[in-house]
Amino acid sequence: MKEGLSFVTAADHGFHQGLEALLKTFMISNRELAPLRLIVMDCGLKGDFMNGLQQEMDGYAKKERIEIELSFPKADLKRWQVFPPHWESYATYAFLEAVGMVETRHLIFADADMLHFCQLAPVLHELEQSGYKMAGVVDNDYSTLGMDYYVNHLSTLSASQLGKPYMNGGYLIFDLERFSAQDLYDFVESLDPQRAHQRFTGVKKFKHDQTIVNAFIKGEFLALPERYNYFCKENARFIDIEERSNFHFVSQPKPWEPGDREVVARELVFGTVEEELCDKDVTELKVHSVLDSLVLRGQLLVAQLMGKKKKVKRYQQAQINAAQLQGLKELIHSWVQ
Repeated sequence: MKEGLSFVTAADHGFHQGLEALLKTFMISNRELAPLRLIVMDCGLKGDFMNGLQQEMDGYAKKERIEIELSFPKADLKRWQVFPPHWESYATYAFLEAVGMVETRHLIFADADMLHFCQLAPVLHELEQSGYKMAGVVDNDYSTLGMDYYVNHLSTLSASQLGKPYMNGGYLIFDLERFSAQDLYDFVESLDPQRAHQRFTGVKKFKHDQTIVNAFIKGEFLALPERYNYFCKENARFIDIEERSNFHFVSQPKPWEPGDREVVARELVFGTVEEELCDKDVTELKVHSVLDSLVLRGQLLVAQLMGKKKKVKRYQQAQINAAQLQGLKELIHSWVQ
């Protein structure tokens, strides 16, 4: 197997603005595991966007002295059409095709609406020592396999297996010395298409790739702390960035989209704030009615890590005293060493 660490996400044009932040936060938090092999499964990305992202990531990697490879493979999703689409698309299954492409021992998958600040060296060692094939966070809604009706529908389980833990599919770690992509594909292709498509009234919805992975792995995974896949609803917990959490923006609108209440987040982190707001003083952006000063410090931290110094400069006088700024700079410095 090749050295380094592989990372995959999947995105269409609706996630353009989120990808740069996701990839950069992953890179800066895991630079010691380089070379980092970054895979963005192309589920409808625009060519000019991919070219621009490639140039931006290459420049950032050179500046930060992090060795990376970035690719945009287009997934063949035919095998997944045995299952129902998600919002009339099979893009949700695309990352599972990457499992068969990767040549490093470990593969990290994160949904495209995340920021990745967890350092992975300790947990990768823990996964290797555990003997499990995968690691993930236990789902908030479905804590056991028996709570997802379709897991048992696809892969008949024993009574004891129904009580085993159930993973959320938004963030996964694969140990590819143990996890066999071919075994997963054989499992999918062995299913009766009529049964795989079957739905039942009064039963909670089919969870697509999440249901499939849980039906295949049958509760045998290393359970990670919640911070590896922290559900950041309404973007209210940027302060947790100081705990190196992975933020998963599960609510709508996404933090880079117009209409999101966190104007500062959109400008500093995702660069998508409305043009007419860009020249206003930070106090006019209702920072303190939405974000307290500690959360604003979290925003500055993200922006510093992503190299957006020009945008940070204007906010450094925003109700943050010298001691707070010095503490923030020291924290940033410690992260990037």
